[in-house]
Amino acid sequence: MNNSTLFQEDDYDELYRYFLPLRDGAQIDADPSGWIDTYAAAADLLPPFRVTNLAQYRIDEGRSLGSAKEKIVALLRDWEQYEIEMDNVTLCHSVSEASLMALIFLKSNGISTIVFESPAYGVSIKQARYVGLATRLCPTYIDDDYEMHLDAMNLSATTPIALWLTQPRMSLGYDQPTSFINSALETLSARDFLVIDEATEQRFPSHLRDLWSRVDRPNILRLRGFLKGVGLNGLRLAFVLHDARFRNELEAAQELIGSSLDSFSLQVAVAIADTTGRLKILLETANRQTTSLRAKADKIAFGSEVRMSGLVNGYIGSAMLDLKSIPGSHEQKRKRLLSFCFDRRMPVLLSSTMRFAFDPNWEKVRINYFNQPKHVLKAVFNFGEFLAGS
Repeated sequence: MNNSTLFQEDDYDELYRYFLPLRDGAQIDADPSGWIDTYAAAADLLPPFRVTNLAQYRIDEGRSLGSAKEKIVALLRDWEQYEIEMDNVTLCHSVSEASLMALIFLKSNGISTIVFESPAYGVSIKQARYVGLATRLCPTYIDDDYEMHLDAMNLSATTPIALWLTQPRMSLGYDQPTSFINSALETLSARDFLVIDEATEQRFPSHLRDLWSRVDRPNILRLRGFLKGVGLNGLRLAFVLHDARFRNELEAAQELIGSSLDSFSLQVAVAIADTTGRLKILLETANRQTTSLRAKADKIAFGSEVRMSGLVNGYIGSAMLDLKSIPGSHEQKRKRLLSFCFDRRMPVLLSSTMRFAFDPNWEKVRINYFNQPKHVLKAVFNFGEFLAGS
């Protein structure tokens, strides 16, 4: 399978430069993909707290975090509904750092190839290549409901490998079927790893909590942000859930990166952990916000050639634009769409950046649902007008 013919290059930088005049001139009318005017309803529910010792250097090494980590791990037990121990958790600054730690760990354990589902988070792919790992992307398509066919990837030919998934699925907002996760585990060899990026998870208890019962398959790493799924990215704390035997190696990977924990965010996490049920309320509030806005967008899209991804969890979805009725090559269609978006003062991120497999009949536009409704709803209306006027 030749990935170079199935996926186009990530065009994030190209699109950023294209829309830069709008950003520099503060002329943006709608920004469905970005972060210029975000809104997280859960922010009003944060506990009062008093921050101390901001100058203190903190890293999750040994038992150095003391009671702070103990409280956070206790909260994770509730989130997972399983008896998680201190050595099952490595805290870090962000999910991006967690993924880099995981990749360094995987390489040190003989993994040379990472197989990513699609769509995928482009940063993790770039990180894998940066540390010297080969990457393969498994193509999925809208006409097949983005089902991932692992048998077509012939994974046994390149073992040991790491299969890298997202929960909920990146840019789609679907929960991973547990049947698929179990099937994937059966497909992998005992030397392989399963990594699941759960950065935008909003379920409480977590959707994949039953994975802890798979004691027969310890080679599972799960990455999650503490408050990323709530929409509060300014609070920087994430963690890796893992088998206790991997604790020392993940700790060593964190030391290699040389990143410390944010004391402010750590203390906020402890304050949340101190109140039973607070994280559950925060996550449920975030999920109501994102799914409600998605439902409103779906109503605007109804009857048009715009299809909204079925977001039920998380906050990153997509607007799928049916290009079949537009004449010309895919490149010509893309240029017309970008020109239209520029004229509407609406910067966008498209399929390649989200690592969708190339599909000449469809273009996908990233939708960030932690956004002021006007940005999302106006964008969906604009997309409908573009396709209707084509």
